[in-house]
Amino acid sequence: MVFLVFQSRRYTGMRGGAPRSLSDIRTSLAQPVPWLLGAAMGAYTLQFYAVLMWLPTYLLQTRSTGATASSLLTALFVLVNAFGNVAGGWFMNRNIALGRMIGASFALTSVMFLGVFSDHLPDAARLACMLAYGFVTGNIPPSVFAGGLRYARSPSEAGSIQGLILHVSNVGIFSGPPLIAAAVTRGGGWSAALWVILGAAAIGLTIAFAISRLEKSGSR
Repeated sequence: MVFLVFQSRRYTGMRGGAPRSLSDIRTSLAQPVPWLLGAAMGAYTLQFYAVLMWLPTYLLQTRSTGATASSLLTALFVLVNAFGNVAGGWFMNRNIALGRMIGASFALTSVMFLGVFSDHLPDAARLACMLAYGFVTGNIPPSVFAGGLRYARSPSEAGSIQGLILHVSNVGIFSGPPLIAAAVTRGGGWSAALWVILGAAAIGLTIAFAISRLEKSGSR
């Protein structure tokens, strides 16, 4: 939110004008990039909320951490993710390519989660991988919303694009926890959750590649 407030200054002094017609909204939403940004945010929310629902139960049942410790570790994970949000805003204010930022974040989350599920690492290292995952994945939302502002040609168009991103992100919020539950149930163990996380990351990487191609071609 802080990032969006600072970015809003790019529109300072611009007149909002009359309310946009439905045809104007359709024109702005006909661009491919807003839909790709929405899909990237959907992949992020699918991954993040799946992990958020999975983590406390996983700690209780497999690491015997106890209810209090599991809750505190989950809260720490969310806090680290918030710091990742701030870092993502900092990076995007330095005009890093949008597709590169989103792609790198999804790629690193895959590596971190492979560490989380590695039986060759001690619990402390696996926890460090989980917290690193929380920080890295936190870079994705500010990158996506920055993209919405970059590709908007007016304040009203920015509103349409950001609204689209938020609505598509709800798909990930809704589907992530059930997918984790189904994977664990059908896979016979918690390790099956890894495939949901990696699947979401693969979707995100594909989207990031498409955004990078559009950025290089100058398309919207």
